Amino acid sequence: MTKEQLEVIVALISSQQMALTHLSLKVASLTGCDKQELANSFLQEGERLLTRHNGKLANVIFSQIARGIEAGEEQSQENIRGEINGLLH
Repeated sequence: MTKEQLEVIVALISSQQMALTHLSLKVASLTGCDKQELANSFLQEGERLLTRHNGKLANVIFSQIARGIEAGEEQSQENIRGEINGLLH
């Protein structure tokens, strides 16, 4: 796999996480749900998935989404991209 192909994969994964973060924040806004409560539900689900196949990776993804909800969309984009790059190298 080339570096360019890897960068495309990282961009796709981080974009999907950002889409989930955005959707979660929108749902929280429209329903009046507390953002921290929503973030905690992602953290809990990530912990629950630890016992499954690829659970550690799933936990990383759920935790990144939770941190994105807590921090807001702008700040989390670069954080997510950096963490995914770190996992792949």
